[in-house]
Amino acid sequence: MKTGIIYCPNHWGMTSQKKKRQRLVNALNQSGLEYDFVQSESANSVERLVSMMIDNGYTRIVIVGGDTAVNDAVNCLMSTEKRVRENIALAIIPNGVVNDFASYWGLSKSDIKLSVDAIRRGRERLVDVGCIQYTDKRRETHHRYFINCVNVGLVASLQNLRNRTRKIFGSRTLSYIVSATLIITQRLGYKMHLVINNEDMKRSVMTLCVGNCIGYGQTPSAVPYNGMLDVSLVSNPPLRQLLSGLRLFLSKRFLMHSGVTAYRTKRVEVKAAPHAHICVDGRVLKSVRAQYCITVCEEEIRLIIP
Repeated sequence: MKTGIIYCPNHWGMTSQKKKRQRLVNALNQSGLEYDFVQSESANSVERLVSMMIDNGYTRIVIVGGDTAVNDAVNCLMSTEKRVRENIALAIIPNGVVNDFASYWGLSKSDIKLSVDAIRRGRERLVDVGCIQYTDKRRETHHRYFINCVNVGLVASLQNLRNRTRKIFGSRTLSYIVSATLIITQRLGYKMHLVINNEDMKRSVMTLCVGNCIGYGQTPSAVPYNGMLDVSLVSNPPLRQLLSGLRLFLSKRFLMHSGVTAYRTKRVEVKAAPHAHICVDGRVLKSVRAQYCITVCEEEIRLIIP
């Protein structure tokens, strides 16, 4: 198999990134894999590099990066014809700020050898991808695929704040602290009109998570191979319940909170969610009109797993 590796540096601590890259190259060379290695210039170059590798006949594409880099690769694969996509296997070596999808498969940044060994063995599994279909403010229709989750509401607002503060302060830790402080200035409740499993509801929602996978802990029972999406709908709780919800979230018992309503479905229709940010695998969508639909595409990606 012709193997191409796309290295996506996370731009935090460039000295440590050079050491991580060298450790990765050493592990690859020791494994005996034959590969071609390229580095992405920016967060927007992953899709271009994946497309280049597809055009040049690579049948195994390895993303060394986080959830957003994997998301870019998946969207590039989904834009190709199915007959082409069926001959390409995707692999992940976690190296991002957030590596939620990789961690679901037991992969971690601290164990490069495990990821490299998985690529060398080549064990594959067909996995589902989610899809959000929306129109922009110019009324043009778009599709954005996701491998982990879509967040609507407070969690997406926090991600948006983190992205903005990171550009200002340049420090990942400082951006998290400032974002967490500024989140109290954001609205905690969003009036949403949703249709899930033929249930038409209008209610105040703090955050909505639609997960193809574990969804940063908000859809902990979701698996990316059952043809279904897990949905966690969090009502707008009083402060006391909000603190208890945070405790349950940290202890991985998020669904036990009284303010969380869980669903399993193939389709989520958002009829209205004014002022609510939308985040897809860690990336905030811009210029989305009020109505959009989230569905699942079954067994679309060949994924190399441990």
